Amino acid sequence: MNVTLFIIDDSTLGIQQQRDWETPGGVSPIAECMFMGQKYKIGVLIIAHLASAMSHIICQNIRAWFITGLPGETISVIRNLLGMNSEQAEATRSSLVRGQFVCFNPLLWPRAVYASFAQPVIPGICDESMRKVHLQVFLAAVKTMPPAPLEVFGVAPVPAAGAQGQAAAGAGKAVLPEQVQMLVVVASGVPKTAGKVYEAMGSSRAQCRKMAAALEAAGAMAVHRFSTGRVGGQICFFEVLDHGWTILEARGTSRPAALTNGGFEHELAAQLLKAEAKRNNLAVQFEVDVGGVRVDAVMTDKNSGSRIYCQIGISRPNHEVDSIEKFFTLPVSQNARFVLIARDVPFTREMTKIFKARKIADAIVRRVHMRVIADLVKE
Repeated sequence: MNVTLFIIDDSTLGIQQQRDWETPGGVSPIAECMFMGQKYKIGVLIIAHLASAMSHIICQNIRAWFITGLPGETISVIRNLLGMNSEQAEATRSSLVRGQFVCFNPLLWPRAVYASFAQPVIPGICDESMRKVHLQVFLAAVKTMPPAPLEVFGVAPVPAAGAQGQAAAGAGKAVLPEQVQMLVVVASGVPKTAGKVYEAMGSSRAQCRKMAAALEAAGAMAVHRFSTGRVGGQICFFEVLDHGWTILEARGTSRPAALTNGGFEHELAAQLLKAEAKRNNLAVQFEVDVGGVRVDAVMTDKNSGSRIYCQIGISRPNHEVDSIEKFFTLPVSQNARFVLIARDVPFTREMTKIFKARKIADAIVRRVHMRVIADLVKE
């Protein structure tokens, strides 16, 4: 398999949110390459100084982060980006020295990890003649190698048919048949809460929790928790990771086509929104350009033709407020209903704070109907 890799050094200015806003359709060329290029085995390695100003489309399509220091970032940005607590985020921001870094690659491990590397020794000044000599030595010694198998990183291999889930000796943990069944349930149909997955499995909750934990440990599945703002506190959804899809595809279950260009939680909200539109006999389109502003979804009443414009907010409240301000400058907004599907209750609270801080007109704020992902769940 041939992979084309683009390396964009010093890319801070080229990957900012501002580039998306300035581009017709709301997607800059680099952002488009990040998600459209995956189909054609095109990879992008970007080297930048900040994460907070980065295009949210690019952020949601980055598979792995390597942080050597983020002195200009706020703690909350680092914490949300890498799934850390405040103490870990502070250490990542200010305590890393040359030769140290933090890696977050959820395809291989669900948590950020600390690592170090040997610093290159560069004696004196490297002039052009010395550069050419060393370059020739380097080029003469370069060779390509296939990627290491996943089991090297502790991820379970796909068991052979009829193997009853028993992995070969030394090959790592196997994914058992009942665990594969759970993956099938998670991957099938409208996204289900953990409780609904457990019900479909027909096993006790304790057994299902053990299966889910085993799939997480194998790198086949991840858990996403959302506050509801109601009694009960949280709901959980499972994400099938790439290794899980490898297991499912080997058994004939294909990965569904994405509705949006966002990450799992963004896509989850879109899938739930699609199901809600179907229940209410509404037509729905995703990733719609409205007067140069990208709207995540537009629902249309099939009888009256009236429209509901929906934006999905997952990780960047400031960006959502920017989008809302732009939308309400459009003529189409005058008689439109606008709904923000927020990740959770803390996200809506942050939006309210930003509305006040920016002194957004009350006439606009009153027309923004805020819901959370949990509101889309049909029990």
